Amino acid sequence: AKVPMLPVVKGETYTIKMIGIFTILLIISSFLIFLIINPFFSFLILIPDALLIYMVIKLFKKPEKTLAFKIFKLSSPYLAVIFILVILNAFI
Repeated sequence: AKVPMLPVVKGETYTIKMIGIFTILLIISSFLIFLIINPFFSFLILIPDALLIYMVIKLFKKPEKTLAFKIFKLSSPYLAVIFILVILNAFI
């Protein structure tokens, strides 16, 4: 499709800032969702939240493409777990 990705258009520094901002927004929104629908789930999700925050802080300190890709690979299963917990909540 020849569509340039964000690091190519805006640079790596800007991209790392956006990764940090969107990770924080993702964590806050997932925590608030579970705090509203089921507080127990909000505490379950704290473990992957802490891992994501740790990885993003590490990325800020030492930018590496491999670490950025690890954060990307972790975010998809993280979202899948959130969606599964929301579905499970409907049946509990």
